[in-house]
Amino acid sequence: MKILLMTTCILDSNTLVDLKRLVDSIKNASDLFFEHVFLLQGNPELTNYDLSFLADNNNYIKHIIYNEGVISLSSARNIMIKYSYSNNLYDDVNVVSFPDDDCWYPQGSLEYLKSIFTNNNEKVIYTRYGSLPSSIDNVPFTNNHSIKNLVSYASSNTTFYDKGLFIKIGIFDERFGVGATYNGGEDTDFAIRALVVNSFKSFCFIDFVLVGHRDPNPIFRYKYFNGSLRVLKIHSSNSFNLKFMYIRKLLVGFIYLLSRKISFIDLITK
Repeated sequence: MKILLMTTCILDSNTLVDLKRLVDSIKNASDLFFEHVFLLQGNPELTNYDLSFLADNNNYIKHIIYNEGVISLSSARNIMIKYSYSNNLYDDVNVVSFPDDDCWYPQGSLEYLKSIFTNNNEKVIYTRYGSLPSSIDNVPFTNNHSIKNLVSYASSNTTFYDKGLFIKIGIFDERFGVGATYNGGEDTDFAIRALVVNSFKSFCFIDFVLVGHRDPNPIFRYKYFNGSLRVLKIHSSNSFNLKFMYIRKLLVGFIYLLSRKISFIDLITK
């Protein structure tokens, strides 16, 4: 199996350390092959960093795009998606994912996900992330997918798309995501679009921490509220459960409003 990975990074001495951890964890995977596209941005002296850890090997091929400015997360991903089309990277890959520069794959996790794709004919697999990943030896295969779990856990770090379905979805909506008009929501939008395109079938949620990343901080969830609310409104007509998630998000918004974490304008969706 070959996996196409796309990662954007505002490169500096700190993120370089995280990026190396990610790449090392990928290269340690066995019986898998990778094409890894990077968009390195935000520093006019990017090429002065030591990127020798990105060297190709028998199971890993890198592609680097440089961008001196800083653009939104969705825009960066779309550049990498279009680069992959232009360079025919989709021709022989099976799975596509978007790991953050500061995440990593614990030993055995990618091989475990490969086995699910191979043996269960899933089109999308998503899992959880955290600073203390689960031991693969203690992770049984149980599919806990639901729309609630998809909205809660399908992030760029944790979601793996079958190539065929991924191509049908297209690109990210650049209105959403860090640095865009609406902060957050881009991953949820992409995952829900995949769900709708695939007729709400063949999605799998593994309710274990299979991707390493700093723990989510619930204190700051409100910062991504306006993006996720608008995404859920857009998709609320696709199913009763999505409409329920939109109403639930609205109620959460009123709590944020009363605690002065958001303004009334954040509740007005267009």
